[in-house]
Amino acid sequence: ILFRRTGEASARLVVCMAAMPLTSYLRRGGSHLSATRSKALAPHLFRPCSSQAVAAEAPQVSSFPPPPPPLAQGSPGPAVLPPKPAGPPPPPPPLPQFQIPLQGTRPDPLQRLAAGTVNGAQLLPLDIAHAQLAVAKQREAQEVLPEEQRRHLLNSFLAADSGWTAFSISACCYGLQAWSGEDLQTMLLALPTRIAQVPEQFGKVHCGMAFFGLHRCADGSEVRSLIRALTPQLSSCLDIQPRQIGNILYGLQRCGSSAEAHALFGVLANHITNCHIKFTSQEVGNTLYGLQRSSGAEEARAVLTAMVPHIQQCEGLDSQAVANALYGLQQCEDSIEVRAALRALQPQIQRCTQVFTPQGVANALYGMQRCGGSGSQEAASVLLALVPHIERCTQPFRPQHVGNSLYGLANYGESEEISAVLAALVPHIAHCTGTFSAQEICNSFYGLRGCGGLKEVRSVLGALLPHLQRCTSLDSQGIANGLYGLQSCVDSPELNAVFEAFVPKIMSCERELQHFEVCMAVHGLSKCTEACAGALAVVEALKPHLAAVARTPSRRNLARNLQLAFEGLRGLGSGAAVTRALETLAPHVERAAEMECLPPETQSLLREVLAPISSSGMQRLLRLLGGGPSE
Repeated sequence: ILFRRTGEASARLVVCMAAMPLTSYLRRGGSHLSATRSKALAPHLFRPCSSQAVAAEAPQVSSFPPPPPPLAQGSPGPAVLPPKPAGPPPPPPPLPQFQIPLQGTRPDPLQRLAAGTVNGAQLLPLDIAHAQLAVAKQREAQEVLPEEQRRHLLNSFLAADSGWTAFSISACCYGLQAWSGEDLQTMLLALPTRIAQVPEQFGKVHCGMAFFGLHRCADGSEVRSLIRALTPQLSSCLDIQPRQIGNILYGLQRCGSSAEAHALFGVLANHITNCHIKFTSQEVGNTLYGLQRSSGAEEARAVLTAMVPHIQQCEGLDSQAVANALYGLQQCEDSIEVRAALRALQPQIQRCTQVFTPQGVANALYGMQRCGGSGSQEAASVLLALVPHIERCTQPFRPQHVGNSLYGLANYGESEEISAVLAALVPHIAHCTGTFSAQEICNSFYGLRGCGGLKEVRSVLGALLPHLQRCTSLDSQGIANGLYGLQSCVDSPELNAVFEAFVPKIMSCERELQHFEVCMAVHGLSKCTEACAGALAVVEALKPHLAAVARTPSRRNLARNLQLAFEGLRGLGSGAAVTRALETLAPHVERAAEMECLPPETQSLLREVLAPISSSGMQRLLRLLGGGPSE
């Protein structure tokens, strides 16, 4: 056509100019053309023509222009740091900064979704994937999409039977974080089938995206099925790097202790062992943070073992990484693996120069709650390393921070490190802003259950007292846990004042305490004497609730409840309040004696408490237990 309309010279020139990118491509050695076709094509492209003809059409050039640059493959946007929630612990660490593999340049996915909703066109898997990524970036599907668009996206997801790739599946898994309720359950149920339809192997980024999307999903059969479907993909994936390891474990933070989670921990332990790249501060924090629901399983301990050299080689942990790493250990009992991890973390905590936030302090101490058994020196060293950071914290504590910090100390006894931690916390408790909830105030007292003999405890009680007085009401569980936490506290003005503050809370409790709750509450008076008027007032306030012991469901529990209650009454003498409490408990003691369910040590305790009471009913009960003169 060019030849007929413009003449031979113009036609050849236009063809040569159009072929310039092709010739450049051939020169770079990327040709897919056969040698025969290339030779056949060259004469037509480069057949010489007269210089006059060329000059008449366009200025002559001495050489071809350079080839155009390669097409841009797209780059991820900046990482989004989610805000720290104010609710129950903990705040999530910053969003892991992994690259999302973009699949070409596409129009805005939410606009495509809106258009598809209007015209009823079903979305393809790639469109669904990009829409899920866009929604996840804004965190909440219900806030981003109208109901009609949510329904269309979900229906398209369910109807797409083919065309699924590793990218589209991993993007849909990543998008789970934005969904909740029935919609989330529907997607969780469908995803394992979709994964089975993918013909290609997942890459490391796909695995990181897929597991990361689970971080807001509560444990359940649907989540476990999805983990089971994804684990083989991770197992066969090569070259997993610290970023993906951190993303995967971060995604498991709400997954409970299950066979599926344990199998996944085992796969991850192997990848961590074989990883030879240094972990960053965030990657260490994210990795350990994901173990928080692991219940200290063997596979989770294997992850800790594999992480020890990476913790040691990390070039410094910041305050958030320290807090997240320790928080992840909250269900890990004292063990060789836990001690090794704490030993690796302790110098990192000492070298940390960042100021801890109140949430960071609370998360770190809360995570230590089970690590200190059997006198672990590693746990003691970590607690001592945290003390300067607690002291340097300048922001005011909220009630949740106080409750979680003290609760983390519940399984520790009286020691130098606990004294130092309590002394550092006292100013923060005294200046705490906000009104304590029932759970927060009682978590605070519960954390003192093993260290009541320390002089710093009196300061803590004095700092907590105004918060207890301002607390509007306590439920039955709060009363039980709060008083139970005082079991090792000896008589003091501060303790007496705390007991007196508990009395109106008990009197106004709308729900009767259950059998174990009332016995736990009485047990909290174990170290008190009859000189403590507040303790006797608590006994009087609890008397109506003692009838609940009759509803103890088993012989073993009955013996345990009586043991707790009588240990609490042992030091309070034989006054009127104690006598009335024992009269209420007498029928239950008789029943236990007839059932022969009381161990010898419990019988001895009951006889010790009943002996000073001179009433005929108590003396008869004493004889039933084999401790009094026969009639």
